[in-house]
Amino acid sequence: MEKFKTLFNSAWKNIVFIFTISASLGIGFTIGYYYVKVNQSYVAKKEVRTPKNTSVAINENNQLIIIDKQTDTYQIYSDTVGMNVFKMYAKTMINQ
Repeated sequence: MEKFKTLFNSAWKNIVFIFTISASLGIGFTIGYYYVKVNQSYVAKKEVRTPKNTSVAINENNQLIIIDKQTDTYQIYSDTVGMNVFKMYAKTMINQ
């Protein structure tokens, strides 16, 4: 009976070890497979704005407004962004 217990314990340890390694590999491959799929599905579109199709303005709250002339849509940015862009533009105008 003692011999059976030791044989069963060593077999059980081997089974648990093999199961742990197999589960780890399976989980790793699954994460790798879905990581690539998720990364490819969220590719950001690259949009280039040119002076021909864009107008820039600053409103009374010092917010930067970028207006798309083709679609008449606009984006409003916070006052800190508007002021920083205005200061950079003013510096280039002064240096010319």
